[in-house]
Amino acid sequence: MQRNPLTDVIKISRGEERTFIWCFFLALFDVEGWTGQQSGYFFIDDPVSSMDDHNIFVTAASLMDLIDHHFKTRKIIMTTHHVGFYAILSDWLGKGEKSDSYKNNIQMNILKRDGNGVSLLSHRKDVFLYHLELLQTVRDAIDKNELYAYHFALLRQILENVGSFLGVGRISYIIEQIGITDPDEVARIVNTLSHKDVFRYEAIEMVEDNILLFKEIFTKLMDKYNFVVH
Repeated sequence: MQRNPLTDVIKISRGEERTFIWCFFLALFDVEGWTGQQSGYFFIDDPVSSMDDHNIFVTAASLMDLIDHHFKTRKIIMTTHHVGFYAILSDWLGKGEKSDSYKNNIQMNILKRDGNGVSLLSHRKDVFLYHLELLQTVRDAIDKNELYAYHFALLRQILENVGSFLGVGRISYIIEQIGITDPDEVARIVNTLSHKDVFRYEAIEMVEDNILLFKEIFTKLMDKYNFVVH
């Protein structure tokens, strides 16, 4: 029986629908004139809803490309309830390779209840413990034997958060403190493997050597600082 592409219904998941809409938006973004006189403003509401973790990080990477190319001429407003997505964008925008370029053009806020209403608060002036969420996410991935390339980005964030708490800016210091041999070299490896181009374009599965290194760092980090995650 011959299928009619105009009338046959194709069922897709909510995540696949989001991915399609996001790809369609990106394709239109650089088309001149499609937004009329409102091309200077874009509101993106939770682009990662219902996506799996890998596609969430790929979306974050594509957003960073969008911001990098247009932040000087267009205002881009994003909302999300996904802590990991917020965390990775916050890290790249606030401490990434080009953070100095963005610092006068960005605001990052968390919506919190304030009495009978709500307020937008900067997490730079408040306590934002997303490292506990990241620790839980990483531990679950290890327990389920589902470690993927993007987990190195989460691991680096955890190391950076611990370093910030201790007043140092180098993840090599934390790696040394937990008892890893050759901390500078291991820090270089972690930085390389956590770069967005790695988990965006390379195979999503970790190779065995990287799995062993990842587990060693995480285990020694948990043993050293006794984090409590549920």
